[in-house]
Amino acid sequence: MEEGNGMGGFVAGLGAALGLVAVIMATGAGADPTPVAASKPASGLSADVTPPVANPAVVSGNPGAAPLPVASAAPPVTPATTPTATVASSPPASVVTPVVANPGAAGTPNGWDRNNAQDVNQTCAACHGPKGEGGKGGEYPRLAGQIQAYMERQLHDFKDRHRINIPMFPYTQARELPEKDIRDITHFLAEQRVSVTVPAVEGNVAMGQEDYLAECAMCHGKEGEGKPQQEGSKKHGPALAEQYPLYLQRQLNLFATGERNNPAMREVMREVSAERMNNIVAFMVTLERHPGLAREQALETQRRILEIMQGLAAPAGGGSSQ
Repeated sequence: MEEGNGMGGFVAGLGAALGLVAVIMATGAGADPTPVAASKPASGLSADVTPPVANPAVVSGNPGAAPLPVASAAPPVTPATTPTATVASSPPASVVTPVVANPGAAGTPNGWDRNNAQDVNQTCAACHGPKGEGGKGGEYPRLAGQIQAYMERQLHDFKDRHRINIPMFPYTQARELPEKDIRDITHFLAEQRVSVTVPAVEGNVAMGQEDYLAECAMCHGKEGEGKPQQEGSKKHGPALAEQYPLYLQRQLNLFATGERNNPAMREVMREVSAERMNNIVAFMVTLERHPGLAREQALETQRRILEIMQGLAAPAGGGSSQ
């Protein structure tokens, strides 16, 4: 028993010695077996990489232990940017193209061609004047400032022979005066503003005014300014102010006899005596188409006449007579 105990102690001591030698050989001569702590990364280097960690189940020598979760590498940090306000872009402005009824209208609001009207007026001006002021003392009537629709209607009546006027026949044929020309020239004449001095007529102006207001003003206006077509009617009351008395008297006679076809005027004039008709014309020639314009022209004429008279009355040489 004592020998067995001695042998066992020998064997245990030998095993301990061999274990110490194995440890020394594994760590290397002079090596420090203490684990070295990981140093911090140098400034400026990325610290995003995390060193792998051994499975603690294997390290602990217990294969049945549940593995601990491994921290994943931190995602790269994206520099923060200043949020930019999103401005809703307005839709592009639509391009509005002006509607031009007639490309050659030269800026006229109703789409008529001013250049063409001026060309047509070269023919009309031979009788009616360059601005439609009339001519030959009323042989050819004033057209300036007349209602456009009325003049258009009369030209159609000439073309269709509803109004008989021999001098107008050759000028109102379709080949000479197409529809476009009728529209252009009537608009051109309607916008002319001229003051025409017409001769006075002997007669009872007061009585003529009374008859005019009772029988004529409803269609032609109190001042003879004319009235455009009324709704539901094809008739136009033409302007009468500053129209030549020769033309007025002739047309009233044609209405009275029925030679000029107008039932309404025929009804009015057939009961009017020659004296009353003369009085009406005497009143109508006192009406002014453009009162302000005529007055200004009259005052300017008077001023010039006065200057001439003062110049004639002044003594020669400017000295006072003895």
